Amino acid sequence: MSEWQDLQKVLTKAIELIKDLRKEFWTNVYVAGEEGTFNQELEKALRLADFIEIGELMARDALNRNESCGGHFRVEYQTEDGETKRDDEHY
Repeated sequence: MSEWQDLQKVLTKAIELIKDLRKEFWTNVYVAGEEGTFNQELEKALRLADFIEIGELMARDALNRNESCGGHFRVEYQTEDGETKRDDEHY
């Protein structure tokens, strides 16, 4: 099995785990504090929810990307000098 096929399985599993994590988060989230005041705990909870979304987006992007770009480096999409090949026409 190729490295990419292994990575596809890992990323697909990660996306499923993130979905489960999101569901658990929204089911069990509790934010202490009083209504009508600035609540830092609410801000932290919402920031965590954002991180969960970003994590899923990054995993989906890595799964669907067919080239190296930014933090998504694919060995099979590099030049002989080790530079990334780009596919600007499709992005």
